[in-house]
Amino acid sequence: MKIMKCSNCGMEFNSNYCPNCGKAAGVEPSQTAEQSTATKAANVKNNEWNGLAIAGFVLSLLGFNIVALVLSIVGLCQIKKNGGQGQGFAIAGIVVAAVTIFTTFAIGIGAFIVSLFAAAAGL
Repeated sequence: MKIMKCSNCGMEFNSNYCPNCGKAAGVEPSQTAEQSTATKAANVKNNEWNGLAIAGFVLSLLGFNIVALVLSIVGLCQIKKNGGQGQGFAIAGIVVAAVTIFTTFAIGIGAFIVSLFAAAAGL
């Protein structure tokens, strides 16, 4: 590879990026500074846990399934938009809440049908 001189810091290097300042070869310094600032800001957001995702998961385990479902969905949307940790908690909260809600309705409908047959039979 040919040796290049960084137009940002003046260091010589033989790769696609300057090892001193991180500037890509052939990119203007102003573009690199803006990109690195945005990347640093995104990395800070990626280290934060999403409280709604965790709360949704915990509430789904405690039986507050409708609230848990809403919190988990909102938390997952926030994580996808802003970054952050807790995507697994959000997905688990959605799954647990949805399965529990579906099971509750299925049992309720089944009990209603059984009671209709029992009433028709005169029991």
